[in-house]
Amino acid sequence: MVVADSPSGPTIERRDIDAPVRGAGQVLIDVRAASVNRADLAVRAGTHVTGPTTGPTVVGLDCAGVVLEADAESGLAPGDRVMTMVGGGLAERVVVDARLPIRLPDAWSFETGAAAVTGLMTGHNALRTAGRLAPGESVLVNAARSGVGQAAIQIARELGAGRVLAGVRTLRDEALLRELGADAVVETGSGGFADAVRTATDGHGVGRCVTRGC
Repeated sequence: MVVADSPSGPTIERRDIDAPVRGAGQVLIDVRAASVNRADLAVRAGTHVTGPTTGPTVVGLDCAGVVLEADAESGLAPGDRVMTMVGGGLAERVVVDARLPIRLPDAWSFETGAAAVTGLMTGHNALRTAGRLAPGESVLVNAARSGVGQAAIQIARELGAGRVLAGVRTLRDEALLRELGADAVVETGSGGFADAVRTATDGHGVGRCVTRGC
């Protein structure tokens, strides 16, 4: 497991610790892939706490793997491929609440699943819960090249957004963002940013702005 000794100024290292034990209403997962998020970097810097305030804590916010044990009521069974948010994904095995795991699509690798969970859930929360995006509304996704930004572009399309604008510092990745579903890509650092947004929305502007920098 990858462990941070202290949230106030952690040293991160690989270490053997006791294996987790599943309780009622939980699922035991054999981890096949785990991701690294911005919050994990903040844990390394000692500015973000994801686990206990004292003693070692396993880092990592999400992972993908194979179910080893689960209650029958959970709808999961040993051998199921799943992805999940978790407190401590950088481990060989994890235990999570049975409501958290999501079945991994057949076409997805474990690596894809591990990388998708936080980005997809954050993007969906920004658009649907916080932004209340309605079908037909235009939306501006700032920091669009980030993991959350790329997820938000695709989710906005699925939610029926009228036009999806991708805000970026440079147009270097314009082709990728258009492939993901962006109708227009605008440079956020340019002096003509506001005019570019108005032009891309036929003078109406955007109804929603999501991710940081809005």
